[in-house]
Amino acid sequence: MDELLTINEAAKALRVSVHTLRAWTLHRKIPFVRGGRKVLFKALDLEKLVEDGVQPTHTEGRSGQEIHK
Repeated sequence: MDELLTINEAAKALRVSVHTLRAWTLHRKIPFVRGGRKVLFKALDLEKLVEDGVQPTHTEGRSGQEIHK
């Protein structure tokens, strides 16, 4: 089973405020799991969120291929 993080742990891992993380869950911008009244986050989902948010460098095109000058 994937490691589950509390909202405080997830906010710390993502380096955002708890308020921001609550807003993201409210607007369904981040995957989460309900555990009764608790909101929990899968560590692998957070890692994927970060990986998917990485922008290409100025030497890479949108597809991740290098641009030749």
